[in-house]
Amino acid sequence: MNPLERFHQVWIVVFNASDVPGERPTPMDMVARELHSGQLIILDNARLLRCQSPPYDVDGESLFVGFRSYTD
Repeated sequence: MNPLERFHQVWIVVFNASDVPGERPTPMDMVARELHSGQLIILDNARLLRCQSPPYDVDGESLFVGFRSYTD
């Protein structure tokens, strides 16, 4: 059995952020893909900053795998 099958949803999420030395990273955008359904969520900077909660499930039956990429 695939160990990921025990999760209702498996979200792979990449946050792109600027990286200025000595400053907090500034989120630029987010791309999220749910592995079982293939659902794709893309948020640009303005929409990402308006989010009050994650646009995907983060309950006890979901797995979240997050990455951060750097841009200049």
